[in-house]
Amino acid sequence: MDKRIIIIVAKRGKSNPWKGGSYVQNAITALMDNLSVFFVDLGGDANQTNNRVRMVGYVSNQEILAKYYSAADMLLYPSIADNCPLIILEAQACGLPVVTFKTGGIPELIDHQKTGYAVRYKDTNDLIAGIQWVLNRSPQEHFNMRQAAIEKINSGFTLEKMTDQYLSLYKKEIEGFNL
Repeated sequence: MDKRIIIIVAKRGKSNPWKGGSYVQNAITALMDNLSVFFVDLGGDANQTNNRVRMVGYVSNQEILAKYYSAADMLLYPSIADNCPLIILEAQACGLPVVTFKTGGIPELIDHQKTGYAVRYKDTNDLIAGIQWVLNRSPQEHFNMRQAAIEKINSGFTLEKMTDQYLSLYKKEIEGFNL
């Protein structure tokens, strides 16, 4: 396929205001003249395609969701209220670069211009610039971003590593109490 696929994942899809629905719509409008871009909006209420946007209802099957992530070229996730969204971790585990606002704990998940693009909060122009930055990477640079995203997850966000980190934190807290 000669299209670059940008995936959007949110309950209620691009209409979800907390996941940056209006910013997604602005990005779609800004990129409508770019015939090489196709959007897949996962999590909406309807299955339909129009104006180079494919809307797919909520996907609960993790294997199918992983296939969507793996087939895409980037995750667009301009959330305006979030802490540590599983969507970003899942996408990166599948090697997907992420374009997202610097919201809550999200900047800790994205290595700017290495695993994606961390956008200034609620800045539509920077969001569009971030999307274009990822789209304009050479095939080798895009491959490197995909690999860096997977390495980011493997180095700090596997089930085992996160369990160990929580247990270590709890142990420190317990040791701090004088029982």
